[in-house]
Amino acid sequence: MAGPKINEKIYVEYNGRLSQILIEFTASGFYYLFQHSPSKLTNKLTEISNFILQENFKQLEKDLHKFESVYDHTKILEDFLVEKSFNALPH
Repeated sequence: MAGPKINEKIYVEYNGRLSQILIEFTASGFYYLFQHSPSKLTNKLTEISNFILQENFKQLEKDLHKFESVYDHTKILEDFLVEKSFNALPH
């Protein structure tokens, strides 16, 4: 996950295969879903595992590894966020 970007340069180092899907949240949308202020992530990258329960992260990771297509990954992430929205803070 990438937080709000103020500086133009954020560098990422990785080994192996990298796959990315962009999901953009409003600040309030992120807060309602994850109960964390996105301002603490300004110019930072962090793993989603820092914002969800470990068992949910392991299941999400397992589900994503089952498939290779962007369509399948997008559907898995969409389903995850819809499920997460049922427990979101009220607006």
